[in-house]
Amino acid sequence: MQLLPCTKADLYNIALLEHLAFEHDEFSDLAFGRERGSEEALGAWLKLNILVVHPNYQRLGIGTRLLEQGIQFADAKGLQTVLGASPWGIGLYRKYGFVDVHVMDIRLDEYEGGEGMGRTSHVIMRRPSRVEVEEKNVTGIETRAV
Repeated sequence: MQLLPCTKADLYNIALLEHLAFEHDEFSDLAFGRERGSEEALGAWLKLNILVVHPNYQRLGIGTRLLEQGIQFADAKGLQTVLGASPWGIGLYRKYGFVDVHVMDIRLDEYEGGEGMGRTSHVIMRRPSRVEVEEKNVTGIETRAV
């Protein structure tokens, strides 16, 4: 399997895939605006946006490969990585060293169009930069870029 960078020619299919992936996800349209306002200042960072795989190709390691590619890019630039995680992605992200920064308990029914949808959570997560991890290993002191 080869991962290629997106081009303008891919945008239509990307939009279709995002719609397919979040079509039945009651919080996606409601949470993202709130997420942007909730992230704290983290210094130099790379934000990984929505990571989604077409349902016909899930459970084949494609999402993991996409995540690894983003992490490798951040590591090469010496950047920490931040992302917004749905409940379905938290386990994968923790496996790759992401930690919770902020957990948002979202009452969907408080938003227009969210009546009867209940609650969900959305977690802002961060993975320290390679430099930060190396400094901790040498000094034993955890630092955090702010």
